[in-house]
Amino acid sequence: SGKALIALRNGDYASARMLYTDLQNKARDSKDIRLENLAFEEIIIIDLINNNYDSAKAVITEAKKSLPSQKNIKIELLNVYILAKEDKIDASLDLYNKLKPEDLGPDSLWFFVSYSLAETCMKHNKVNQAKEILDEAYALAPRLYEKEQVTILKINTLLVLKDYTQAISVAKLFLETFPDSTTRAEVLYT
Repeated sequence: SGKALIALRNGDYASARMLYTDLQNKARDSKDIRLENLAFEEIIIIDLINNNYDSAKAVITEAKKSLPSQKNIKIELLNVYILAKEDKIDASLDLYNKLKPEDLGPDSLWFFVSYSLAETCMKHNKVNQAKEILDEAYALAPRLYEKEQVTILKINTLLVLKDYTQAISVAKLFLETFPDSTTRAEVLYT
């Protein structure tokens, strides 16, 4: 998995995918479920990086067949992302809500999926759902940069909802929390 990770970090996605596929096959042969799961996840992510949703869906299907007793939340979250990117908003929202834990805390993958889902909700004029998901995405954001992104999208969401009082409140909070933001002028304008 070291060579695969190096290839992935170097942007050599074809080699990384091949190495992770080899790793997945070896893990399956040795019945190492944890390693097989990891390989499946990385292969799916590589397919998503390459915008190859059909291949990613095929890998998800294979993972579910190969590891039927394993309920892999990461693989299901990646499925939420694919559904959202394919504009299957209702299916994406349903699966997201089924997977969502009670206590949300910083997590890169959960953040990535929730933020992407909120953007898709906005695109499909499901603004109230976007607002709810953005509240969750803020809690899930692992770093200040992601919190900044969420806050900007939340301000825009509140403006679409014509909730100007809340939009102003969130904008003020943004300016206090992110005083050096490159988007400060944009927020001041709103």
